[in-house]
Amino acid sequence: MKPDPYLLLPHDLPPETARMLFELADGLADRLWQQYGDQWDPMMRPDRHPYPSSRQVLDFDDEIPF
Repeated sequence: MKPDPYLLLPHDLPPETARMLFELADGLADRLWQQYGDQWDPMMRPDRHPYPSSRQVLDFDDEIPF
């Protein structure tokens, strides 16, 4: 995965600052999910589950070579 060119971090970023930024972003993501998750869920499912389980073909009787 390539880094986003708009989210480049300076190489000399102190670890304490990086941790605070991480906690801020993580908290923001949690808060956004709490507020909008039920609206996002239908939009995200096609990306996470391109083939619904009802359409998957599972062959459990295949031979396993040893």
